[in-house]
Amino acid sequence: MGTITTSKAGKLTETQSNISLSADNKLTSLQLGQIIAADSVLVFDDNARFVITFDDGTVYSTDGDSLPQSASSADIADLDALDEIEALQALIASGEDPTAELPETAAGTPTGNQGDSGFVSLARTGDETQAEAGFDTNAVTTSPFITSLNIGADSTDAPQFLVTQLTDNFVNGVYFTTSSGFSGYTGDYGSPGSFAYLPGDTITLMVGNVTVATFSADVIQGDVLFLQDIAGVLLSNTNLNYVENMAIFFQLLD
Repeated sequence: MGTITTSKAGKLTETQSNISLSADNKLTSLQLGQIIAADSVLVFDDNARFVITFDDGTVYSTDGDSLPQSASSADIADLDALDEIEALQALIASGEDPTAELPETAAGTPTGNQGDSGFVSLARTGDETQAEAGFDTNAVTTSPFITSLNIGADSTDAPQFLVTQLTDNFVNGVYFTTSSGFSGYTGDYGSPGSFAYLPGDTITLMVGNVTVATFSADVIQGDVLFLQDIAGVLLSNTNLNYVENMAIFFQLLD
């Protein structure tokens, strides 16, 4: 993986690769024509091809081995920012929460795995029906998508993390935290409903101030996380109250 840090604002004017913006311990895919703020950290594959046109008319392109004459290395490289990213990776690898010292958000300080005063009343009955529509309930086990925050070709010690997609029609906007320090909203990792975690994590999902589910990453079987996986039941079990209650909360975000 490679990175650059822009020293001025511009726009992604050409791309044939997946370019991501790294901010607040999250990677967000850039779209063609998207505005790029000054001091943005961009993450991309070593063979990525793209062009950034800056507001002052200078251009950065990955087609050549060096920057064109219209853009200097000082416009792109910011070694202090790279050091900051490496320090962030070291915190994640050590198990510390790099967001612990951030200011409180408008929604309040995330409670992590501690829960809060909200609660969900759950009950269970023996009723169930066979699913006849919606997702195919045939179990298919796939390998989770694995990525890393490597800086350059020689950064082999950066921690790898896994990405899966929460599905009740792929739910975006659910706040998540993990015991290894990841946090954010589902959909932040390049695809609908996606979030990051590490093997062995304890994962908490919240809607507003209500903790909807807390579960082990061991229940994730592939690159899609079903509500039945969280509840520990078969995919055909759609009438379990716990599954229905989770679905009701997530539908608030549709």
